[in-house]
Formats: sequence, C-alpha cells, structure tokens
Amino acid sequence: MGVGLQPRDQGGLAPSAGEAMSTIQEIKTRALTMNPVEVSSDELRAVDTELKALITRISTLSSYDDAVDDLRELGEFQETLALVWFQHDVEILPDQKTLVRKFDRSDDPDTCKYTFEEIRNGRFMIT
Repeated sequence: MGVGLQPRDQGGLAPSAGEAMSTIQEIKTRALTMNPVEVSSDELRAVDTELKALITRISTLSSYDDAVDDLRELGEFQETLALVWFQHDVEILPDQKTLVRKFDRSDDPDTCKYTFEEIRNGRFMIT
C-alpha cells in the first residue's frame, strides 16, 4: 500500500493518523457526497503528479506480489477519476483518461498482472 495509507473498512484508502488526505482522496470524498462536483485544474494537475509518482513507484518493484497494494491504490485512482469524469462530467486530463480506459478492470487479477508488466516495461501511460 502507498506510504502513509492504510485500508479503510469500505474498500478505499484512508490517510494514516495525523496525515492529510491526498488530492485524489479529497476529490473522491466530494464526489461521493456532493452533487455536482467541481474539480479545479490545480487539483487535476496535483492528481496527475500523485498518479505519476504511484506509477513510478510501481515500476521499481521487482514482483507482482510486491505491487499488489500499489495496484489496488492505482485502482482507487481509476475508480475516482471514472466517477468524476462520467457521473459528474468533469473534464479530466489525457493521462487520467488513459488510466480510466486501460485499467477499468482493476478488480481482475489478470488485468492487474498485465498492468504491472506494462508499467515495469515502461509501456503504461506516462508521458
């Protein structure tokens, strides 16, 4: 799991005690509790930075087993971005759209393994 993150009972990621929520977590919270949801361009750029850092971290891991928690976190990014893009009609950034399309089966182990290999080999959406 990502640094400073721990599982949440309802299948999401929660910040550790005393740690601020990441931008993607803040957006997810708003998307699940508010309608309509607005996401600023600054927030989208911050999410892009968080997303690229996560993908970079995954690319350094030596095995799929080591990457499972980070891939689960990547799935959280995908679900949140899909929610704001499709349900709340927020225009997300191109790499974010790619994640939404390419990792829409983040619950499938074969898709996760394939995605891990794509990330490790530098073929997954980093621009």
